[in-house]
Amino acid sequence: MKLLFCCISQAAFLATAGLADSFPKPLALDSGWQLQSAAQTAATGGDIAQAGFQPAGWYAATVPGTVLTTLVNNKVYPEPLYGENNRPDKIPESLCRTSYWYRTVFTVPADLRREKSLAEL
Repeated sequence: MKLLFCCISQAAFLATAGLADSFPKPLALDSGWQLQSAAQTAATGGDIAQAGFQPAGWYAATVPGTVLTTLVNNKVYPEPLYGENNRPDKIPESLCRTSYWYRTVFTVPADLRREKSLAEL
């Protein structure tokens, strides 16, 4: 409780002192994600990480969420919490042993950029 109060107090101090604007705003990465089973694509991680990669046939991913959440939201599997939908004949147990790729593209705002790229580190 003391830690929470300290954080709130600091935030209030920074806001009233006009210092809050000098810190970079958080970059939200909770939308625009895509998902595909690694078994369904021949692309390598290096290919997938390229800005020009075209993820044809990929699912719109639910982030935050799980692979199952994304596949349920895309109507691949039924809602597992309804009736007997969590049976292996509805949602295969092998789902938890399959590798998946998540992918998104975003621009790093200027106030969050560093002088060195990750390749230089």
